[in-house]
Amino acid sequence: NDQSFTKQNASLLKKISFLASLDAVFFFVGNVVLLFLNMSHPGVAIASLVIVFVGVAVAVISAALSHLVNKAALLQEQSDWTI
Repeated sequence: NDQSFTKQNASLLKKISFLASLDAVFFFVGNVVLLFLNMSHPGVAIASLVIVFVGVAVAVISAALSHLVNKAALLQEQSDWTI
């Protein structure tokens, strides 16, 4: 419908940010637990930090986009009321 800047999109991006950060934390804690139980190789645990970094990067980017989309939605809403 060509409605990119809406509050609904901003809330969905915020939800994506929360879920990506939750997934990154869960994956990191799981790898640390497996490492301490001697069920994982230290090289695998170190390599999994790349996956955790990507998850955190997705969370930060989607949080920033959520903020920007929310600001744009407010500006568009103000613009719709002016003549």
